[in-house]
Amino acid sequence: MNTKNIYISYGKIGSDETARYNITLAKPMTVGEFITEWLTTGEWGYFGIHKPGAIFGDPQCEYKQGKIIGKGLPEEYLNKPIKNVYGSGGWSNSDFEFEVEGMTREEAKKTISKMLSVTDLTVRANMTEQMIEACHMAIKALEQEPCEDMGEISDGYHTFNQLYHQRAMLFATIVNEHPDISWKSFKHSDGHYCFDEDGEMFIVGIDTPEGPYTYHYHKKYWDLFKCKELECGKEWDGHTEEDVTRLLSLQQEPVFDKIRAEIKSSIDAEDTDGYSDYRAGLWQAIKIIDKYKAGE
Repeated sequence: MNTKNIYISYGKIGSDETARYNITLAKPMTVGEFITEWLTTGEWGYFGIHKPGAIFGDPQCEYKQGKIIGKGLPEEYLNKPIKNVYGSGGWSNSDFEFEVEGMTREEAKKTISKMLSVTDLTVRANMTEQMIEACHMAIKALEQEPCEDMGEISDGYHTFNQLYHQRAMLFATIVNEHPDISWKSFKHSDGHYCFDEDGEMFIVGIDTPEGPYTYHYHKKYWDLFKCKELECGKEWDGHTEEDVTRLLSLQQEPVFDKIRAEIKSSIDAEDTDGYSDYRAGLWQAIKIIDKYKAGE
């Protein structure tokens, strides 16, 4: 049976009265166009995306008497140009498998983002194989069409660029709360520009009670960090991303030590060494702090 743009000739007929089809298309067609045209024949069978080892392809859908049974093929395949189409059948049955072009980078991103947006855990559990297949296709897409801006890759909620910006805002908040123990520099400790980018990147660090922690940022964030500038950054002590917990030690900073130091500074600033109610009050405050720290 032929249609306006789909021509079929039959191969050798087997014992089950079915035969392989030799299919010729009168013009380039998408999967959706082929399906729409073939449904006018009133036959029944399966449409599928060609996958070695999968009967009728994977994914696949059933059709009968001009209608798709069930959900049909995923939308991302329907607009795909057909590279090759394979078919077989007999009597009023015809099954087709389509070989299509791989996903583009944008299609891969949309497909994975759509899957990641599903919040129902039961539904997500049933999407495992579909997700794996989409990831494989996404990898192929990236290999064939390298991403111009990796920062725009998203997990379905945020892009890398958005997360980078948010991290800069959060770290700047911490640094600006502790400018006395923070620093920044366009050069590493060896005197070379960060990543040899001639001033495009800089390093900013904070010396926590548990050790230093640093990040690198683009120069557009330089003025965001209100801390001392160094000609060269401090020597790296080997910390990694796992040491980010060092930042938590900042909240354990000995506040009473700072208060005590400020009170002692006020006492030392007094002009007289003699007795005064004011000086006595300050010394009493220091005694109270020392007892508190000692657990008394």
